[in-house]
Amino acid sequence: MPRAAFKDLWDTVKTGKIWTGFVKNSVNGGNQFYWVYATVYPVMREGKRHYISCRRFATDDEIATATALYKTL
Repeated sequence: MPRAAFKDLWDTVKTGKIWTGFVKNSVNGGNQFYWVYATVYPVMREGKRHYISCRRFATDDEIATATALYKTL
């Protein structure tokens, strides 16, 4: 997953906005991956900012689209 995508995620949620997009996560050893469609919500709790992420597995078509897009970043 390109750094630009993670930067966009964090730039968005740090301003208090909700971010949605595709995330490529690594499995424990780092040699295997899985894709999810994620929505990240910034929330305030006791004066501190926290983040909640709701995710679902991405479909094969979504993975192909995200992979092509991320190659351009």
